[in-house]
Amino acid sequence: MEAALELFRGSVRHWSGRQRRAEPPAIGSISPGRWGSSIQPMRWALAAAALLVLAAVPVYRSVQDRQRQAEIARADALLLEQVDAEVSRAVPRPMEPLAKLVSWDFSSTEGRDENRRDTTRNEEIR
Repeated sequence: MEAALELFRGSVRHWSGRQRRAEPPAIGSISPGRWGSSIQPMRWALAAAALLVLAAVPVYRSVQDRQRQAEIARADALLLEQVDAEVSRAVPRPMEPLAKLVSWDFSSTEGRDENRRDTTRNEEIR
């Protein structure tokens, strides 16, 4: 392991020694005015884009939350309508065939009297 690290250290030193000897580019080859003027507007554009993205994320999330809440509200309303329909039924579903066999008419007094007589007869039979 030590030998591998010594070899690596030697290659890094050799490489850095060669880099120091290389000549830097001539000062007049790159004009600072040209680079400075084109980089500055690009920086402002990137900063504005980043700010726009940062401002858009919370707005997007709040829209998603509102849509999710609206879907939940619709589902709740549908469930309540289904429960209301089941609760307001005159006869439970399993008993519907039996209810069709007997006609229940409570609008007239005769029907009430007949039902009372039938109930009395049923109690006498028991």
